[in-house]
Amino acid sequence: MMYTPDNAPGRRAEASSQLRVIVLGYIVRGPLGGLAWHHLQYVMGLRLLGYDVYFVEDSNDYPACYDPVRNVTDENPDFGLKFAARTFARVGLADRWAYYDAHTSQWLGPGADSILDVCSTADLLLDLSPMDPLRPWLMEIPARALIDTDPGFRQVRHLKDPEARSLALQHTGFFSFGENCASGDCSTPDDGLHWRPTRQPIVLDAWPVKPGPAHGKFTTVMQWDSYPAIEHNGRRYGMKSDSFAPYMDLPARAGPIFELAVGSATAPRAAPEKGMAGAGFAGTDARSVDVSKLHSAVQGRVCRGQARLHRLPLRLVQRAKRGLSRQRPTGAGTGNRLLGLVALGTRRPVLQ
Repeated sequence: MMYTPDNAPGRRAEASSQLRVIVLGYIVRGPLGGLAWHHLQYVMGLRLLGYDVYFVEDSNDYPACYDPVRNVTDENPDFGLKFAARTFARVGLADRWAYYDAHTSQWLGPGADSILDVCSTADLLLDLSPMDPLRPWLMEIPARALIDTDPGFRQVRHLKDPEARSLALQHTGFFSFGENCASGDCSTPDDGLHWRPTRQPIVLDAWPVKPGPAHGKFTTVMQWDSYPAIEHNGRRYGMKSDSFAPYMDLPARAGPIFELAVGSATAPRAAPEKGMAGAGFAGTDARSVDVSKLHSAVQGRVCRGQARLHRLPLRLVQRAKRGLSRQRPTGAGTGNRLLGLVALGTRRPVLQ
């Protein structure tokens, strides 16, 4: 049985008060497993904690709807709307989302008729990876938190792109996955905003531990180059296409135990003699990894990944340690992480 907020162990916790929260994100336009689960953790977690939560998406004012079947990006949200309907129904949130199509000036999805009223009475907006305009109905929400999921890139944009900075300043609070941004103990450029640390929440009840296959592989889903690299003060900030080269010899050193689902038309899978296949990585197209496949893949490989960590090359482990050694121990759970955002979102002086 798939986890839903209403059948989770212990059911929903009672929140101190039933605040109304809008999660603004990217599922209809990015109908892929990884993106969907990233956003679902917020909506599911807040619902589990007892909050009145809704997911809202904006088409933006340019063609941004990706259809992995046609492999095109245009203004047509049909594929994404069907994907979103299946996805939210799967986790017991079938009526908790709406999509604003700016190209036709209409609301779509099950919450279309009521979402403006919902927004007018909302207490908190969580804007995940902000890229869309904050329409008037969102600007009415008193606490508007920007959640930076791409540290480094976002801060540079705020310094180089006046439009991106203007959008950021429409928020009343700023949170980043880059936990050292606020302390200055990192190389991320200072964009002058007061960043607070946050983490990706995980609804653990949705990911019960299952034994992995005896001869399974280490797997990941990744985007090779979502957008062009940028430079600031002589430093280049790039995607996997810029930074993956040091890891290309992993299969040669650890064996053929890695499988990558790689997105982007420029990923080097097409050149086996020079690319990932030639280096010994098993691969598949990330467009084929939907919500169900990603859920099954993650569940079936966690235990094996932990058991064989010692086989990874030392330099990879050392790099991971350098990135994590100053952070807090994990294990606090989704509740504490999301309650922290909600608490800050309701202390008006903090976010204003």
